Amino acid sequence: MQKILFITTAYVLKNSSAAIRNNSLVKGLVELGYEVDVYTIRWPQYLFSSFFASEKNGNIHFDQLPNLIRISQLKQFEKPLRSISCLAKIRKFFKQIIFFPDECYEWKSLIEVGNLRQYKCLITSSDHKSSHFVGMKIKRLVPTLLWIQVWGDPWSRDVNTLLFMRKLVAYFEKKLLSKSDKIVYVSEVTKNEVIMKYPQFKDKIYYIPRGFYKEVDTSYVEVTSIKIVYTGVLSYGRNPFVLLDVVSKKLNGHNWVVEFYGSIPIELKNRLLDYPFVRVYESVDFESIPTVLASATVLLYLSNKKGSSQIPGKFFDYLGTTKPVLCLVDDEMEPTSLFLKRFQRCLVLENSETTILDNWDKISVLFKQAFVPEVDYSPKSIASCFVKLF
Repeated sequence: MQKILFITTAYVLKNSSAAIRNNSLVKGLVELGYEVDVYTIRWPQYLFSSFFASEKNGNIHFDQLPNLIRISQLKQFEKPLRSISCLAKIRKFFKQIIFFPDECYEWKSLIEVGNLRQYKCLITSSDHKSSHFVGMKIKRLVPTLLWIQVWGDPWSRDVNTLLFMRKLVAYFEKKLLSKSDKIVYVSEVTKNEVIMKYPQFKDKIYYIPRGFYKEVDTSYVEVTSIKIVYTGVLSYGRNPFVLLDVVSKKLNGHNWVVEFYGSIPIELKNRLLDYPFVRVYESVDFESIPTVLASATVLLYLSNKKGSSQIPGKFFDYLGTTKPVLCLVDDEMEPTSLFLKRFQRCLVLENSETTILDNWDKISVLFKQAFVPEVDYSPKSIASCFVKLF
């Protein structure tokens, strides 16, 4: 049995799209007959996903970072303050100055892997970017080991990267990319943008999407009202209020429920709760996500701010369901919007009151539709795409 070494900080990290993506990939590789050793971070209990730990995808090896323990204790103390936008910005500023590339920066000095020559391939997956720095150290030790980097966001163009840090980030991004054998981006638009920025690497850059972790059984769900469900972060230009205003004006929320699950700044949460038909819940571990998705009549997709090359990861969880998806975007002709239009289950509309009202009949049709899970995005299918790179 061939062995793969998989390095990531986000494997048993709670409420993490990257953790879902990584577990899905490893699950698929195991289904294809590979043995996968996963090296990852042991997060504090409140950040630890007991669900993914219990799933035991691959042979999981944990490293504990002393500095991360101290940082996590501070995070717990300041947790009530992080929802205040001005304090969150100050915290973000100092975090990027003190910790580089991220709070897991110690890992590359502490990680110990056994016989590296037993592995067919090394896969490092962000976020966090520290995973790739560990990979660079391993590649230096065994130059012949095939190294595949998996990137969610483009680092130097990441919306979370502060302007004054971008030159430093761009330097290390280029260095990491140059040392790899293959580079995978989970967004086709991002892949194309990176090739334009680094044409010298174009022959080793690939697009392989994020898949869903598991199919969601909805056969047992009895729908008694129209329920729209959104899972994920509300930030970076994701605006639900246009839709909520339309529902409020047109139906006064009658027989409608709109549910939000995820990390939401307090000022946005307060605005959401002004609508009597809206329910807001904290992020839930993935164990509960299938039940949440199954309860929906329609799933809601909100695009990132205009110009973003990323598809929010939760969209791919939607592809494992039978549910239709209402996609509200800033521009229907942007590359990410055109990607969404490939899926029959998606109704892609400009996020404006006029467009939503003009297409109300189409939205109503969504409530009666059902689809089959998109098998091309299953763990085994996505893993098969990676195997072609070995």
